[in-house]
Amino acid sequence: MEKLVSKNWKSLFTKTQSFILFIIIGYLIFVTLSNSLFLSPENLLEIVRASSWMWILGMAVLIVMISGGFDLSFASIAVGATYITAMVMVKNGIDNLFFAF
Repeated sequence: MEKLVSKNWKSLFTKTQSFILFIIIGYLIFVTLSNSLFLSPENLLEIVRASSWMWILGMAVLIVMISGGFDLSFASIAVGATYITAMVMVKNGIDNLFFAF
């Protein structure tokens, strides 16, 4: 049993994804200790709000992958459309996200 646990810990530390996860957790701890407002509800809500468009794109890609029609051009078209929409909004002075849709 002890050998199995040891093997699992070794395999956990050799995977790149695990290493990146440990770096992110370490950075999260460092920033939280440096600034106590980092994990405040207001800041966490702002982080979720700022990354919501990425979640929407991710869900759309997931649907495409599940349906079997994996198309790599989808991401570039979505990013291009997002950029064009943002540029049109800035040029026209629209500062409300509601009017983008």
